Amino acid sequence: MDIEGAEVQVLRAACDYFRETTHRVVILLEVHPQFYNEENSFAKVMSELFSLDFYPRYVVSTPIAIPKIYEEKGYTPSYIVQTDGRERGVYENVSPQDVIELACFEHLESGSRKVTRAVMLERLEKEGIRTKADLSDNTIGKKIRTHRKMRPAYMAIIGDDEIKNNTISIRARNGNQKNGVLLEKFLKEINSENSSRSKTLKLA
Repeated sequence: MDIEGAEVQVLRAACDYFRETTHRVVILLEVHPQFYNEENSFAKVMSELFSLDFYPRYVVSTPIAIPKIYEEKGYTPSYIVQTDGRERGVYENVSPQDVIELACFEHLESGSRKVTRAVMLERLEKEGIRTKADLSDNTIGKKIRTHRKMRPAYMAIIGDDEIKNNTISIRARNGNQKNGVLLEKFLKEINSENSSRSKTLKLA
């Protein structure tokens, strides 16, 4: 989607549909912060999408691969690509709050008025449990710090011991951690908690 700021009205109207459907949805759009204002607020629309279980899959930087504000927030690109005569960074694991700041407002960088070129948002099947695996070579500590910014309900930590014993270690949003949980028990309890729509995290 590249419609010069009209994405605000389009996605605002689409939110009614997203509330009703349970299907997987992927949205790829170019952002235009120079056209956003209080009446045409993309920040409000993005907040609404995140409340409907969308999450940022990819964020593409501009006009350089690593804008200063990305670096200050501790993000490094997963990939660097050449396009339109520029180097752009493709970022993963950017928190929803940071996506709003980076994509919905103007930031000066190398003569450009924006530091984000495009965003891909995704929502998986609504009846399932949304998961994402971090298979990078980062240490466990760094992975936990990175994903804590996303504020997931739970992080599941699976190492060699867990694989050997068919168990899982669970870290909740509040920092509580429980180790050695049988995988079968975890799946039963997480499905029960998901079905009840409980706002209380009870598994760790």
